[in-house]
Amino acid sequence: MSQISVEEVARLAKLAHIELNEGEEKLFAEEVSAILERVDELNNVQGLEGVEPTSQVSGLMNVTRDDEIIDYGIAQEELLQNANATQDGSIKVERVL
Repeated sequence: MSQISVEEVARLAKLAHIELNEGEEKLFAEEVSAILERVDELNNVQGLEGVEPTSQVSGLMNVTRDDEIIDYGIAQEELLQNANATQDGSIKVERVL
């Protein structure tokens, strides 16, 4: 059984710069102890030998592609001729706030 004492809660609160009164320290000690007991129960579950850990169950994957330069046969200068204003090879626009 995992228990956390009121003194440990007070020490952790001090390290985290959290102000707790005595009632809150006692409450958190009870709540954290209950959580740790549940974790102990999970650690003692039998019959999971050979079961692979699961990080997600939906089967979705992040789809990415390699960046590649595509030559459309039009030079940058030609494209920039269509812009109202340019600066350093880019289209210059008014500031938007």
